[in-house]
Amino acid sequence: MAFVNVLRMNVQTYIELLRNGVITIEEAVKDLEMLDEDERDIKLRLQYGIVEVLMRGGALDSSILSKVLQLPDDFGTLKLLGSYKFEFPVVITRNKSGKIVEGLAIESSVSFTNIPNAEEGVKIIENILGKKLIVLFSEPFSGNSFMLPLYLSVATCGKIQEMLPHILFTGGFKSLHGLLPTDYVDAKQKTANAEGKELVIIDELGDLRKFSNFITSEEKHVPLFVGSKITQKKAEDEYKKLHTAVLETKNVPTPELLVKLLGEEPYVCWEGDLDVSQFEDIAQEIVEFLRGDRFKIQKVGDFIPHIAMKVPISLAFLVGLKLKPYRKLVLYHFDTDKYFPVLDLSSNPREVASRNVSQGNFKKIEFSLKNLTNDSNTVLSNHEFAIIIDMAGRSIQDAVEKFLLTNDKKMQVVTITHKNSGCVPLSNWSEEVAEIKSVINMFNSSKTVYHLFFSCPVPIGFGLGLALKEDTHKLNVYHFFQGEYRLVYSNIQKQ
Repeated sequence: MAFVNVLRMNVQTYIELLRNGVITIEEAVKDLEMLDEDERDIKLRLQYGIVEVLMRGGALDSSILSKVLQLPDDFGTLKLLGSYKFEFPVVITRNKSGKIVEGLAIESSVSFTNIPNAEEGVKIIENILGKKLIVLFSEPFSGNSFMLPLYLSVATCGKIQEMLPHILFTGGFKSLHGLLPTDYVDAKQKTANAEGKELVIIDELGDLRKFSNFITSEEKHVPLFVGSKITQKKAEDEYKKLHTAVLETKNVPTPELLVKLLGEEPYVCWEGDLDVSQFEDIAQEIVEFLRGDRFKIQKVGDFIPHIAMKVPISLAFLVGLKLKPYRKLVLYHFDTDKYFPVLDLSSNPREVASRNVSQGNFKKIEFSLKNLTNDSNTVLSNHEFAIIIDMAGRSIQDAVEKFLLTNDKKMQVVTITHKNSGCVPLSNWSEEVAEIKSVINMFNSSKTVYHLFFSCPVPIGFGLGLALKEDTHKLNVYHFFQGEYRLVYSNIQKQ
């Protein structure tokens, strides 16, 4: 049954019938051959529709494609190496309205496009990539906005669509470093927004090869910042410092571009004091942010956050405690107006959790144990310990002991300090975390209850949270607020 009259009356209806299987590929190829020379627009739309259906069904082969493209015999043997889909915005100049045009790119042994005015742009991309391409467009258009999405689609072997379905790319170029001006940006942005997408123009990408490598890399390194008692502007400034530090060793898009790729700001902050009664809920909110589950970017490969936190140490500990299962990440510490990586778990996420250090092999820390009571006749429990991690310039031991005695909390006190008096030297702090965890585990049993007090760099508190488990350690966590210690977390009743 011939549907060529339907094709001539409404090509889109015809293609829908083809997609739904009402019209077969063989029938569509025959109808394509029946079109006249002056029906070029219908022909190119149908060529696109047939090839799209073949690609969707995994049935694309050289013999069918040769018939669809109506290639002359002197084109030679047609070999197909890979096929990808892309899309881009175009603007109709007469009324400045926008629309999205779709495209198909097929790595092949021959070059072909169904839009003659796109041939020059396709040839530039072929020369850059060193590949021959069959490029089909869903409808006629003018301009060069197809070049960037076509390049990215082929350069990333289609991963760009899988990873960033919410982004619409646009832009042309004469070479990788010879960018062409992008016109009608406002109209294209409006078109993208109408489809629930974000527009990215070529000027925002910087080095196109580096951006392509970011997409295709098995590891996506993304800086993330968390801050409290900090304004939005200050958080943005801190994030840029962190981004600069990560960029020294990793391929990372610009901060402005990351906002679009992620679908939100790559930092979270609170301007005022945090509600100590809500620390556990706030920690869970930060965990969800660090996991990246709410980001629009699809995590193709390993998503490795590079994290800097300017928050209370006890809160950072809770974030680490709840950030399970273990994942690849890197923690940074701020020192002398710069961020430094101090806890790198990008190779072994379980490093601080699985590593145990015997007391005789401690290289970084030392500890003392004392019974805290004013009454020599008091018998202390063997199962309740105050753990004071005292690694900042000013000791908190006296303040903690005073708090415990005032509140009639008579227990054994373990004070952990760094062998380097004063500030903890910048290094790989996984050693410090592993040794602190090993001290804590010396006293662990099914009955042990720990009361944790912190005065140390935030990454060490965070790392210790990663090293311990809510279901194996009974914990009371305290935070110094408004002149006194407050209990901000307890899992005693949960176990």
